Amino acid sequence: VYCELPMSVNTAQAQEMYDEAKARNLRTQVGYQHHFEPASLHMAELVQSGFIGKPLSFSHGFVSGAYIMPRPGHREWLFQSQDGGHPGYRSGQSLQRVMAVLGADVTEICADMRVLAPTRRNTDTGGEIEGNQVDNMNYLLRVDGDVMGMMQTSLTGWFGTGTRFEIYGTEGMLMLAATDTPENWDKTLGDGDPTRGMLKLYGARVSAEQMQGGPIAPERLQRAFREIEIPARHTYVGGFQHGQAAFEVAQAWHTFAAGIRGGAVSSPNFSDVIKIHYILDAA
Repeated sequence: VYCELPMSVNTAQAQEMYDEAKARNLRTQVGYQHHFEPASLHMAELVQSGFIGKPLSFSHGFVSGAYIMPRPGHREWLFQSQDGGHPGYRSGQSLQRVMAVLGADVTEICADMRVLAPTRRNTDTGGEIEGNQVDNMNYLLRVDGDVMGMMQTSLTGWFGTGTRFEIYGTEGMLMLAATDTPENWDKTLGDGDPTRGMLKLYGARVSAEQMQGGPIAPERLQRAFREIEIPARHTYVGGFQHGQAAFEVAQAWHTFAAGIRGGAVSSPNFSDVIKIHYILDAA
């Protein structure tokens, strides 16, 4: 069973779906295709293999103009709370990435959600599309009990920067970000699926011996990170360019198909995403 996000319009229904799938031993997957961006997969691998030591803190941001810019009438459902399930459901992708990369669950949460852009221009009629769906979400989070972090999802950012995810640990740091400007993106793919910039991974690891022998002032270490090459093993499909939405979708479907054929558990599945429903309830 492949399901888009969120799993359902409320947690009770999501729990029923989860229980039914578990009872039938079904393979499941939910459409958080950003999970399959190669740089994100490698970030999770490095964190969980100890590259940064023990994780201490993180910051995750996602900024887009999706809820403030003019939209056609057929997109009106996006802005209606009864059609989106949970308030803040558009932050589910970010919550999923935080937990997947850290390899741990959210244990405490403090949240603020607002509707900051209740109207946007209707490109079909010249009028306005009104909405009551949350478009800005800010979270303070604890993950795995003591990893502290903040997460912002804003859909009212003109010229938004997309994803930026930083994690700091006892022995280093990692940062996932789309740093290229649109002028550097490939525009040859057409309006249906132009590239939107490829996520890149940056990081640095501390040498304890070097720091003990010749300590460096912390100010001189700021931004002393480098781009990390992403191993080819994190790219499962050919015929797509990184940065295309279709590339991440193809990666997700490939993984789900492999799980069905081989009997392996693919992720994010109902077991992963039911947790997000409960987090959004708490928020």
